[in-house]
Amino acid sequence: MHDINKRQKKLLELLLESQDFKPVKYYAKLLEVSVRTLYKDLNQLENLLPQKVAVLEKIPRRGVFLESHLAFHEVLKQVLPKDIMLNQSPFFRQITIARQLLVETKTITYQELSEKFLVSKTSISNDIEQIQQVTKNSKIEIYSDHNGTKVVGKETDIQKAMKDYVYFIVSRIDNTSNFRMQFPLEVDYFLMENRVIQQVLDIVQDDHSSTINQLSDNYFQSLVLSISVLLIRVQQDFHIEKKNYLLSENIASLSTYFLAKDLVERLQLLENIALNRNDFDYLNKQLIAHGLEPNLEELGVKVRYENIVKEIILEMSKSLKIDLTDDEKLFTNILYHLLSMIYRLKMDMPVKNPLLEEIKNNYSILYSTTWFVLSKFETKLSIQFNEDEIAFLAIHFQGAVDRSSESHRILLVCPTGIGTSELIANRLKKVLFPHDTLEIVSIRTLYQSDLSKVDMIISSVNLERLTTPVVQVSPLMNREDLKKVLSIYLELFYDETESPLNLRFDHLSSIVDHRLIFLNEKYATKKDCIEKMAKELSALKAVTPSFSEAVWQREKIGVTDLPTGVAIPHPPADVVTESKLVIMTLDKPIRWHSRLVRTILMICIAEKDFSRVKGILSDIYKIVESEKNIEGLFFSKTKPEIINALGGKECD
Repeated sequence: MHDINKRQKKLLELLLESQDFKPVKYYAKLLEVSVRTLYKDLNQLENLLPQKVAVLEKIPRRGVFLESHLAFHEVLKQVLPKDIMLNQSPFFRQITIARQLLVETKTITYQELSEKFLVSKTSISNDIEQIQQVTKNSKIEIYSDHNGTKVVGKETDIQKAMKDYVYFIVSRIDNTSNFRMQFPLEVDYFLMENRVIQQVLDIVQDDHSSTINQLSDNYFQSLVLSISVLLIRVQQDFHIEKKNYLLSENIASLSTYFLAKDLVERLQLLENIALNRNDFDYLNKQLIAHGLEPNLEELGVKVRYENIVKEIILEMSKSLKIDLTDDEKLFTNILYHLLSMIYRLKMDMPVKNPLLEEIKNNYSILYSTTWFVLSKFETKLSIQFNEDEIAFLAIHFQGAVDRSSESHRILLVCPTGIGTSELIANRLKKVLFPHDTLEIVSIRTLYQSDLSKVDMIISSVNLERLTTPVVQVSPLMNREDLKKVLSIYLELFYDETESPLNLRFDHLSSIVDHRLIFLNEKYATKKDCIEKMAKELSALKAVTPSFSEAVWQREKIGVTDLPTGVAIPHPPADVVTESKLVIMTLDKPIRWHSRLVRTILMICIAEKDFSRVKGILSDIYKIVESEKNIEGLFFSKTKPEIINALGGKECD
């Protein structure tokens, strides 16, 4: 490629600005050169410009006209060697320094830069001060010692600094390109002229599974830039550091999990791109932050499943006793997830839910309700759900519940250990309401997190510098602590309510049957226990002949033993004709799945009773949330005492 000088660059700019033919003398006068010199410059440009980029037309007595559909900087990119641009422009000198510091993370010296650009060290110092000023909001530090000058900071902060500097570049350019088509020349240079940038643009623009192309220009540009910066750094083996997020933030990120997964799979086809788990989480949260949602317009098969999704939402509304049928976002999320899930399950391509255990522990009632309701649709959809997919779907419903009710987010801080945390959490659940979310966090995570959406903090240690209401309790969470928590809770959120301090069961009376209570049994295996329960249920004509097989199938696809030493097998509704609760205690613990259990509660709910699922499960989880509850209700007790405690009546 031939050189292009400053005058020829200016001529190119003037030609592109012109809307019509102008005489050669016109340009010669503007540039203060002879007509002969200007003709030489025109010939040089004509030789450098590819026909697809621009065409120089010369017509006698009319003059010259440069026809191009591209902006000045896009044309310039095709003809201008970078080194010449750097020598001509202090701005490009600064971009080069910023590139070495931020993009390449190099250690530089004032002496080397001064010699390279033939300027004083003071000029270099001024450039670095400007870079520091532009990136001051990113928390990085430009640090100098006897070895040189370098950037110090977390990877997320460095990437934010890179984005900030790109926007600074854009603000200095006269004719900026549209990021939907192509990065401006100066931005492209700053980001190391990496072909990944254009490939990201191509992938993003070709994405029809999400609303990415419906984003405003600002959001689109920001997202493309975030992804490009991430991949450029990953190519150099720099990765996002592990960050402790609140559980609610992680669970919220599951709404775009499959959008992110699909995008990452396409991005990783690019050369030298290998994102790790932290990089994936960061990219996923970028999608959420930029407002991405599933796009169903391109999915022609959606019509086949719209009515099924409406049925699912209606059944969940009945079970949860909350009307979710008008929630358009829920409808879209469930439909989008259902379509991709059916494909995965039929093609035997299981996907692990990274937050499965957290969802089961923190949203246990909703998780089980979702499984009960969805099992009704397995035959209609010709699939069999697994616990990972159920957990994904449960989160969509949790989001809808949050949107439709006055739920509260409460954090529990307890640095003395998991056992103490679980003890306090179990006791707190007795005074919190069903829609509230309780999350256990460390002090470090607490102070690193955005608490703007947290309603209340309960802590066993003194906390400072917090604006969110804090209730300090003892590590053992005694009765007085519960009263204090409830008092402040009511003061913050309610004018008047009834305290649920006493363990009470309002929904089990209709499914408790003295004929299905088996105490201190001597069974040694899970199989023996299930066979006994199935036999007794069949004798009462409460289940269909295929009941046992259905129970075993459900056990294969989902863990039903809990840390408190209880198993809660729950067969699908289509094999249950009469809702029943089977209670069995064992003389010695047996291994169920991964844990030892001594109590089995088999929950059988028929389709006709789906409207009572949430209440029944809520009562069940009051029992199984602590070993003390299980021990107090079922051990050293008679059948009449158990039935009475669960709100039932003894039959003759």
